[in-house]
Amino acid sequence: MGLENLISSEEIKKAAILMLNDLEQSLDPRAYFEALGIAPYEWQVFVLEQIQRGERFIHITGARQSGKTFITAGIPAHVSKNEKALTLIYAPSEEQAGFGISYLKEYIARDEAYPKLKLESKDHIELPNGSFIKSNTSSAKTKRGRSKPRLIIFDEAALIEDELYATITPMLVHNPHCVIIAISTPYGKKGWFYGARKSDRWLKVEVRAPFEIQGTSLIVPAIPEKEYKAKMIKEGVHAFYSPRHDDIKLIQTALIEHGSLWVRQEHFCEFVEPEDQAFSYDDIDAAFGFNDVKPLKLGEIAEIESEVVFS
Repeated sequence: MGLENLISSEEIKKAAILMLNDLEQSLDPRAYFEALGIAPYEWQVFVLEQIQRGERFIHITGARQSGKTFITAGIPAHVSKNEKALTLIYAPSEEQAGFGISYLKEYIARDEAYPKLKLESKDHIELPNGSFIKSNTSSAKTKRGRSKPRLIIFDEAALIEDELYATITPMLVHNPHCVIIAISTPYGKKGWFYGARKSDRWLKVEVRAPFEIQGTSLIVPAIPEKEYKAKMIKEGVHAFYSPRHDDIKLIQTALIEHGSLWVRQEHFCEFVEPEDQAFSYDDIDAAFGFNDVKPLKLGEIAEIESEVVFS
């Protein structure tokens, strides 16, 4: 066998291995990210697995710096590479929307096999396979007009207005493969993001710092993660401790400088109420019977929204 044939055989073998790797990574998002040198945290793997199993509504309450960018940038990068997909990302500000595309490009840059972008700008990306990723602000005028998105992500969802969420949901009509991910640090007991936390419609995930406040002024380690998971699953929440939050002194400083409400919200993922509020949100809910309202089914929501939006 000549040298030329040997080289060709090696090239064929290499190409076959690359094809098998691409196939594995397309079917297994975890393998894809690990190939890029990214080791997903346990909670991130859980979210990937739930999407693969067909979960369509994923609600993630995450502490600051807990790894939310993996969800808002990494998942769209993987989906768009492996199928023709429309991804819509919504953020509460123009700056946040711009960060979303920048982080997305960072994930793409890690992948040497990623297709060369057909078009790109500060707020969108288009791939040769027809995939299109658009990052919008919550006040964008182009809330409507896109049909059948594969993926919708609400970044810092607690700060996104109820009106936008109501306008987006008709995109789910006759679109059974669309996945909606709402991810945010809490921002009070108000708005659609807080309502989704109490709804059976959503798969609920919580990623918080592994500490708690003892008394009024001391940060101490929380109960073991296994015990906390068991406690929260009874409430319908899949809970995880954030691996990034390992500095108890930093949280103690935050408590001293910003107070307990801020720490409970930003690090412990609690939907807290203002200290000067006369009545709690729970009292108001009970007074008006909101806790007794059962969530509508998808078909019922689509019927109502089509009358409102398209009439």
